[in-house]
Amino acid sequence: METNTNNSLENFRLLITGAGSGIGLATATLAKNRGARVSGVVQGREQAEALAAVTGTEGVFDADVTDSARMSETVEQARERMGGLDGLAACAGIFQHLGGALAGGLIVGMGESVGAMFMPGSMKQVVTFGLFVVILLFRPQGIFGRRAA
Repeated sequence: METNTNNSLENFRLLITGAGSGIGLATATLAKNRGARVSGVVQGREQAEALAAVTGTEGVFDADVTDSARMSETVEQARERMGGLDGLAACAGIFQHLGGALAGGLIVGMGESVGAMFMPGSMKQVVTFGLFVVILLFRPQGIFGRRAA
């Protein structure tokens, strides 16, 4: 297998959620600097301006990633503007409940510990992902989230 050692993303068409700040903006900056064509999903004018300073205004979409209909439209618009998409970087953080975040962290820690006892090396994360799949099957709105009316 041949490895790409030049780290080039020349003409790679990338859509990034959460691209207006934090890890998403850093991802957009890095990808753009490596030659990618970057579009990003942001929330609000301040984030739109931050992303536009990196990528230009053509690929800036102001949308709520929790609105699936709006995100479907956004992906389609990004495809049209860039002539297709080669990748998606999901960097949007959706933080709605401190208790849920703490419980999620506890689940990850416990899953990793239990996995390390019973699974070899890199397989220990299987337990953690399995726990998340089970939780999402029974609580798709999140651990402490409310069901939609």
